[in-house]
Amino acid sequence: MSVCPAVPNAKRIVYSTCSIHKEEDEEVVMKALESPEAVEYGWTIAPRSQVLPKWERRGRVEATNGDAGECTTLASLNTD
Repeated sequence: MSVCPAVPNAKRIVYSTCSIHKEEDEEVVMKALESPEAVEYGWTIAPRSQVLPKWERRGRVEATNGDAGECTTLASLNTD
């Protein structure tokens, strides 16, 4: 996650894609949070209460560690 050294004082980073694939969505977030830089800075995924809490469609729990899927959102072109 090469962005960490470039913005050491960042309070929040938002990652957004147009992808429907977990490899480009939740798995990217999880890899970034597991990086040495993110661990060093103590970065974590925001709780659902801070990530569009009323949005019903959530991320893929199976693609994340534990309940982190609940802290991500998904949208459907035909539904949302």
